[in-house]
Amino acid sequence: MGQVARLRANVAEQVRSLRRPVVDIAADGFLQPLFLQRYIAIGCLAFGAAVFFDLLGTAIPWAILGVGFGANALAHVHAKRTGQAPTWMHLTDMAGVLVFPALFERTTVPAVLVMMAVVSLAAAASGLGPAVVTWTFGFLGLVAIDAARPIAEFEQLIASYGVTGLMIAITVGKLAAVEGRVRQRLNTVVDNLDAILWVRDPADDRFTFVNQRATTMLGWSEEEWLAPGFWRAHLHPDDLDATTDAVARAVALGIDHELGYRFQAADGRWVHLHDRVTVSVDGAGNPVALRGMSIDVTDRVQIDTALTEIRGALGPVTILVNAAGKDSFRRFTDIGFDEWRRIIDINLHG
Repeated sequence: MGQVARLRANVAEQVRSLRRPVVDIAADGFLQPLFLQRYIAIGCLAFGAAVFFDLLGTAIPWAILGVGFGANALAHVHAKRTGQAPTWMHLTDMAGVLVFPALFERTTVPAVLVMMAVVSLAAAASGLGPAVVTWTFGFLGLVAIDAARPIAEFEQLIASYGVTGLMIAITVGKLAAVEGRVRQRLNTVVDNLDAILWVRDPADDRFTFVNQRATTMLGWSEEEWLAPGFWRAHLHPDDLDATTDAVARAVALGIDHELGYRFQAADGRWVHLHDRVTVSVDGAGNPVALRGMSIDVTDRVQIDTALTEIRGALGPVTILVNAAGKDSFRRFTDIGFDEWRRIIDINLHG
């Protein structure tokens, strides 16, 4: 039974590795640049079709814009929700590229080069499985175009695309699987630490990274942590000026520092945090990032406060003892102990 369970676990891991990308587009700051570049590329493609292929008076440039922007927007929403680029996005890219050699034979060679780039993007953003599916779709598309209208030097083109594209898919896909496993282990270690690990931009105090502990410890979502002004907005009003001034001085000097302050949790309670911060600077000595660890020291602060109160309460007793002298205090305690012995004897022996 144990062997069957291990076999199932291995199979499940291999299946997951097929969908493991080189870059985590949701967590690595890759999501917005990826889709912004795609919007720009679609616009350039429509412009190129209108200008270089004399299609300005046709519906093709508008179709490229409409279909391209629409599909890209849907893929963008899907990626934001799931953290993964959908496989159909890469298939749509490949279909859009195949349109050009199907309509204009002179674009076949550059189209094949772009098709290889599409396969590479699929492997990097979605993993080996989607990359192989995308490569296969492109291969069959070229075969179908040649069957409908023979392509010059088709054997060389299909061989170049087939071998190179498959090598790209496998190489980048395998790299993605290995890198993904390493990243997963690192994330497990980072997220299991009993501390918030974070990176903050010193220019605007905006967090650019927080680990999972930030959510479990204080209740705020990752999106809330990364929002502009989040840190300042949830500092205790009585700690705001002193804390921000201390950080500003340390950043200006480019020195590592520690500080404590109260921070508001999502449920409204105030948590005492102790930060250990490293200031990262560029070659010119300008601060570029703050990398820190925040530890919840609320219990320790409460204990220290209670001890302070106890010391305050015992202060008058200490003064009284000192004033009475050691001999008087010893007689007082001896009387007390004798009385306790008498009570115990009565309870035990009647």
